[in-house]
Amino acid sequence: MLKKVQGVLQRQLIQGLKVHHASLAVAFGLVGGIFPILGCTTIVCLIAAFIFRLNQPITLAVNFLVFLPRLALIIPFLRFGEFLFRADPITFEIKSFTARWVAEPLLTTQTFAMSFVHAIVGWLVIAPFLVGLLYFIVRPVIDKTARALERA
Repeated sequence: MLKKVQGVLQRQLIQGLKVHHASLAVAFGLVGGIFPILGCTTIVCLIAAFIFRLNQPITLAVNFLVFLPRLALIIPFLRFGEFLFRADPITFEIKSFTARWVAEPLLTTQTFAMSFVHAIVGWLVIAPFLVGLLYFIVRPVIDKTARALERA
């Protein structure tokens, strides 16, 4: 999968995409890809790409790279949101929640509505800082890639 994302990035750079815009697309794709509600990351990335005029192929490709970190970060976003709202932490098992979500998505959504709100708010608070941090981390790498492609 990483090779496919690299290919998308390289094709966009060859077609003239600026390093700044590619770096923003990667950063937003990574952050949008860890949105804590399963099944919503593509929509979040598309909305961000539309609002900020990001390169959609890169944003969406990168979004798919962060599936495992997304799963690992759901609970920290939830706990951070609970902290922000000063809410009591819910007891939560991913395995039973996932099975319940697959069996009855509407009922599960109603039952865990405030937990979803807490997780989303936790993500919303951290997301801008994370986009900025990731932008400055990936920009030198993308700049190096762009220079190598210019020489080739």
